[in-house]
Amino acid sequence: MEFISNKDQVIISTVGRSIEFKKGEPTYVPKMMWPAVLAVGIIPADEMPDDTEKKEPVLTDEERKAKLSEAIAVLADENAREKFTGNGMPRTEAISDLSGVYIDAKERDALWTEYLQSKVSDDK
Repeated sequence: MEFISNKDQVIISTVGRSIEFKKGEPTYVPKMMWPAVLAVGIIPADEMPDDTEKKEPVLTDEERKAKLSEAIAVLADENAREKFTGNGMPRTEAISDLSGVYIDAKERDALWTEYLQSKVSDDK
């Protein structure tokens, strides 16, 4: 699968591989390095294959939302820079890793907005 970086950079993985990215140019990335490039904000050129549904536990909508919301709250409390995007939102990978539940950007945006609104109402 190919990924696109928004700047020139070299990513070195813990498995001893490195990949050089040129700004805006699609670059092939082997599957074992996908987590490393996603973690630094390099985006896939095409849609990611959706094999995560097979690994995800069966949860009700309420349980799923509770797990994801809890993970978002933990990430917000930790406030670790590498776990947030440049826009100040938690990375979907960080939420998924913490909760064990796959989340896409659209769902993350909605839950993050909910979290921020709850913090504003708690401060009043």
